[in-house]
Amino acid sequence: MLRAFITKEFLSLRRDPHALAVLFLMPTAFILVMSLALRDSFRLDASSPLRVLLVDEDRTAESRRLLTLVTPSAQSVPDVATGQAALGRREADALAVVGSGFSRALAQRQAPPLSLLAEPGTPLALLERERGRWERALGTLRAEAALHSLASIAPALGDIDLAAQGGTQAGVTLRSTSPVPLTSVQQSVPAWLVFAMFFVALPVSTLLIGERQQGTLDRLRSLGVPPLLLVLGKLVPFYLVHLLQVVAMLAVGRWIVPLIGGDALSLAVDPLALFLAASATSIAALGLSLLIASFARTAEQATIAAGGTNIILGALGGIMVPKQVMPAAMQPITRFSPMGWGLDAFVDVFARQATSASIALACAALVLFGVVALALGIHRLRASA
Repeated sequence: MLRAFITKEFLSLRRDPHALAVLFLMPTAFILVMSLALRDSFRLDASSPLRVLLVDEDRTAESRRLLTLVTPSAQSVPDVATGQAALGRREADALAVVGSGFSRALAQRQAPPLSLLAEPGTPLALLERERGRWERALGTLRAEAALHSLASIAPALGDIDLAAQGGTQAGVTLRSTSPVPLTSVQQSVPAWLVFAMFFVALPVSTLLIGERQQGTLDRLRSLGVPPLLLVLGKLVPFYLVHLLQVVAMLAVGRWIVPLIGGDALSLAVDPLALFLAASATSIAALGLSLLIASFARTAEQATIAAGGTNIILGALGGIMVPKQVMPAAMQPITRFSPMGWGLDAFVDVFARQATSASIALACAALVLFGVVALALGIHRLRASA
């Protein structure tokens, strides 16, 4: 009989193209877009993608040397007003201004008139990276000026080119502790996979509401079908759908994202840990889905409740905005969302090569949440029968 229930759910789901789009096409689109949009945000060696204009008000050998050290190919504009107008038209992201008196301040070891003006929509993280490039170049220029001042004592010091010796590069090597460092695709695939898995609440609710309105549930109860079998008949098919979602989204990250210029998802993971993360997230998602379905009376109510709940949980769980990008004060908020637990488990599997033991706590929390939600949903269904 359970097999018949499973077959019925799959047939019903196949007739619902909107549910299939939400479960498979929506996360695919998000993965493709976000993997490209956040690509440079996760690369340790990424160059700045900002469009920077230059204004050299000092026009000395020192100011030209600074511009050569930082960005020799950037476009120059005659004055600040022209540069700000370009920013206003969004033709550039930032305007670097080397003020008048730069060489004099450098010689007197004072703070030089150097500023970076940003277009308001430019991400702060990219601006900080750009400012770091200018600060490293300024440090190289100061060191060269100090060596040149000693040329009268040791003439060879005046001929040293620090830039040629790597003076503009960071002196500290930045590496990841994992052999597979976190990339945008390793963040996007788990994030939007978890988001899509929780959206199973939509088809679960609509199918359950349809059976209520058609009297199917009443007929099954009158035939003496055990309540547990009815619940399993709903949950097992969508658990299998969740596993299919995992396989499909991994395929998108591994083979489709690289075709459009993104990084390929690394599948060098512990299979058991991946299965446990997927199963635990599925249980949590199914529990919440049944709970929402037990309260909704119409398809409209189910759509609003499921959509609104998932968006809130996604925002709190680091789905919409990666936890790494959030301010430190906001990052603990992700602990209050089951989506955040699932995302942490998946990211640990993909980026930190976690074993099943390493993600056991997150999986246990997901299973507990799912079981409690299932119990509440079943109780609600019995009370409303």
